[in-house]
Amino acid sequence: MSVFTETPLYLKLIYKLTGVYHNSGKNNFFSVVTSIVWCLPFYSYFIYLCIDFNLLSHTSSDVFVYIEFCSNLSTIMFTTISFFVFNVRRNRIRALLKKVKNLRLGVISRSTKPNWPRMALIGSIVVNTALIPFKKCAKINYTIYTWFPALISTSEVMYLNVVLNYFNEKFDSINHNLQNLLITSFLLTQSDKLKSYEEDDTNYEIQHIQDLSLVHYKLVQQVSEFSDIFGITIILSLILWFENIIETFYFLIYMMVNGSDSLIYESAVYGCYVVFAISWMFILIFSFSTVQNKANATVIYVHDIGNKYLLSGKMNVKTQHLSFISARLLSMKLQFTALHFFNLDWTFCHMLVAAVATYVVILVQFRI
Repeated sequence: MSVFTETPLYLKLIYKLTGVYHNSGKNNFFSVVTSIVWCLPFYSYFIYLCIDFNLLSHTSSDVFVYIEFCSNLSTIMFTTISFFVFNVRRNRIRALLKKVKNLRLGVISRSTKPNWPRMALIGSIVVNTALIPFKKCAKINYTIYTWFPALISTSEVMYLNVVLNYFNEKFDSINHNLQNLLITSFLLTQSDKLKSYEEDDTNYEIQHIQDLSLVHYKLVQQVSEFSDIFGITIILSLILWFENIIETFYFLIYMMVNGSDSLIYESAVYGCYVVFAISWMFILIFSFSTVQNKANATVIYVHDIGNKYLLSGKMNVKTQHLSFISARLLSMKLQFTALHFFNLDWTFCHMLVAAVATYVVILVQFRI
């Protein structure tokens, strides 16, 4: 797929190892089995570690042991469901990307700006990885046990970022075409062309806007379908994120209150994990909100073109058709949701901050 032409090689390898997506042009039995074989050993070994570290190691009847037991079960459920979802959705994603590729929008220039959210996320992963050898529990098995779910959710969100950037470029191309028409229609009001030529130009512009609005409609439908495909894994990743960030903040507060022999070091370790978690959440919300804002800005350009015709006294039956196009665009504004449970935009961050603060306070009240 052309969406992956500029994807770094290390990201493609991570996608394969975690099973998020396999960019193979073939769709036969052998390619499907090969894609499963790539990641199945990692998932199997992680589930074994979960059983070994938690489910068989505790003999105490303390209530918090049962809480940790439930937390561990939720992690196993997350990895198991993710593995099956990754393999089931493959054909739907491939078919959807083919539809998007076939939409004709002329030449689409790829953005040359650095992907700062992705660079920040990768940087936080590098810092946390560099701290692993200095931790008290630096064994390879424990590292896999603590970081493999984070690796799955990270590869998932980076894959989402790549594909949503592809959709963003499509919407940006539509808006760029409308901006060019806006400038052209303004220049026509200042020209002394013959009326017949001017009418032909107006008919062409209206038809071009109509075609662009139809492409916009298809893009909105396709990107909404793509978001729904990822709904289950997004919700599972957010549940895991919510659990880990609450535990991290709690342990930070616990060490500050009760003291620790290595308070500065432990605070740095937990602080680096908090930076990673915030970077992960930022790139997730940023990817969705950028596409959403770009798609919903299209109607503004159509309104501006209609206003130019109105101010120049060129409104007629054909130019009034822009009002119907604007009404259609307004009625199908793009709004990303996680299976309609909550919106995936910046307002979701407000709800998360309130929820994390509430549950951290509850833990502090009962455990410190």
